[in-house]
Amino acid sequence: MSGVTAVMFILVALIFDGIQMFLTLIIIGVVLNWIIDVFALLTFYVWMKNMGMSMYESRGMRTLLSLLGALGVELLPLVNSLPGWTAFAALTVIFEFSDKKI
Repeated sequence: MSGVTAVMFILVALIFDGIQMFLTLIIIGVVLNWIIDVFALLTFYVWMKNMGMSMYESRGMRTLLSLLGALGVELLPLVNSLPGWTAFAALTVIFEFSDKKI
């Protein structure tokens, strides 16, 4: 993962979380946020597959667990206004850059 890709990864997560927070503030997010969660999950999954990140080997298991954790937080009503996708993106970037250093 390059530096530009890492920044874009986190920015896309911030956009997803910002939309969800806005929708939660205007009350309609309680109903519509799950649609954004499904779209975000598919977006990040396809993006990581296109980058060649495997989540099923031992190295990628941390990424898979953080993805499932973010999805768990994001599927709970009212809790989904917390930045779960941003936390997932930041953890993924940290995991990728820490593996390159080792």
